[in-house]
Amino acid sequence: MKMIFVCSPEQIDTKTIINLAIQRSGKKSFSLINFEDMGDMPGEMRNANSMIMTKQITSVYYEELEKRMISSMKDPSENLIINGFLALEIPVIGYVHTIPDTFFRVYKPDMIVIFEKVFMAGEDEDESLIEHQKMSRDFAVNYALLSGSMLKIIKFRENNMMDAVNELSAIIKR
Repeated sequence: MKMIFVCSPEQIDTKTIINLAIQRSGKKSFSLINFEDMGDMPGEMRNANSMIMTKQITSVYYEELEKRMISSMKDPSENLIINGFLALEIPVIGYVHTIPDTFFRVYKPDMIVIFEKVFMAGEDEDESLIEHQKMSRDFAVNYALLSGSMLKIIKFRENNMMDAVNELSAIIKR
């Protein structure tokens, strides 16, 4: 079984990229576990007004993720791609990790893939997005070290999404 954890900021449509990459790779044995299918975690986290509330929200999502992981892992020939978030910014509180380190210690994904938006010449850089990407990268590095996972950073350019699709497809093929 191959397991790939994919994350990106909300501004990048990773679900579409993943689906295109799976199609392009020709690998039919991949299942997608998508955080977006479990609810609006970023929205819920933005409305959290305390650390206790953020931990409760994270806990609910993690329990759902665990249920889906266990159900998906029943077939050892099935490969998994988990599409989620590693970091979310909560007003007043700051950044929180959305998946406990337990996930990475227990499931040990083969690879963690981060999509990072590249700003084009003349495009205003979004300082908040840049900071968010740095936090996600920091979490990813720590989780990769913790789980022994490989780490791949894919630069995403809005005007050329297919480059990102091709890079992820190449990872899926391996």
